Formats: sequence, C-alpha cells, structure tokens
Amino acid sequence: MWILLKENLSPTEIDMYGNTSVHQAAAGGTDKVLKCFLMGGVDVNQVNARSHSPLDLATNDSTRELITKAMNTEKCQGTVCGHSVFDFKNIRYFCESCEDFFCIKCSRRDWVYETNMSKTKERLICRCDTCAAVVAKYEGELQAAIDSHVYQNVTSVLSEIKEKKIDIDVMMLHESEILDLKLEKELDITQFITSLAHVNDYKTIRKSANVLL
Repeated sequence: MWILLKENLSPTEIDMYGNTSVHQAAAGGTDKVLKCFLMGGVDVNQVNARSHSPLDLATNDSTRELITKAMNTEKCQGTVCGHSVFDFKNIRYFCESCEDFFCIKCSRRDWVYETNMSKTKERLICRCDTCAAVVAKYEGELQAAIDSHVYQNVTSVLSEIKEKKIDIDVMMLHESEILDLKLEKELDITQFITSLAHVNDYKTIRKSANVLL
C-alpha cells in the first residue's frame, strides 16, 4: 500500500459498489493497512452504494475499535486549528505515534526509511505536531551525542529513545547503535590497558596481550 500511495493512488477512490479504501481495509480486517489509509486522510463515515459504512463491514474487534475511535473523535485534538470540527471537508488524519486524530493543519505527513537496509523512503508516516516535535527533539539530541563521540552521551540518549519507544529515523538509530558498541569496546580496552600500567609478571603480560588481540 505504501508503494501504491507513493505512486499517487488516492485512498478516497471508490469501486463500482461505492466502497472506499477504508471499506476494503475494514472488511479485510487488516489494521496496518487501515492505519495506512487513515494516515493519508479519509472519511470514515462515508457509506457505499448499499449504505454500509466501514464500521458495518469491520470483521474484527481491533479494526472495529479503531474505526469507532475515529468516528467518536468529533474534533481535532490539536491546538493550531482551535480544535476544528471534523466533517467531509475537514478530514481526520491518524497520528501513528499517539494514535489520535488531527486535522491537516495539526499533523504532518512524510516518507521515511522502513529499515536500515532500505534504498528509498517507502514508509508513510503521519504525526501530530506534538509527536513530530518529540521525535525531532530526540533526533537532535542523538545527533549531538553522535557528534560528541562520547560513549556516555550516546548510550544515555539511545537508552532513553529505546525505553520510550521513540520512532526516530532508522538510519540514525542504526548508526548510533554501531557507534555505541564501538565506543563501549574502546572504553573497555582503555580501562583494561590502564589496569596493566605496571605488571611484573611476564606471563601476565603475554596473557593480557592475547586478550587484547
């Protein structure tokens, strides 16, 4: 679905029976696909030719709960728009971080890398202004820690990001994890060498040399 959406497939397109992408995702019971469409901005109240809403076609509890939450969220949860009321023009956008709904003015959509092996940015994300600011804050702190090349700085910020499950850029995350491990080993070696500043026993020196190798 990411590929199709990136190629400008509109999630508001309808088939010959009046079903939208949300109808199909609800009927298929695939939450991940449904969230993908909700991030792109869709009308969850639209009915098909048989007057069925997406909720009517939902096939599992989690899908039904998500659509119900969207329908029950009558106003944008952001502040930029003054908590505007949702309607067929003011569409809901799903923030995948806080899992709430916002208008287009209070949310941001972008394409990011799915994995650290990705060659192109193929994953669609949508975040509210607050969640986007949190991600930007941690990415800035992590980049500063990476630039410092200090183990304590990198491991501290990295640990907090993982603990709070902040969805930062996967390339930056991968880079910081490699650097964190590298700096940790460098610190271990430095401490080990320091502990051998003065050794009288020749066998201990040989043993220590083997450890370092």
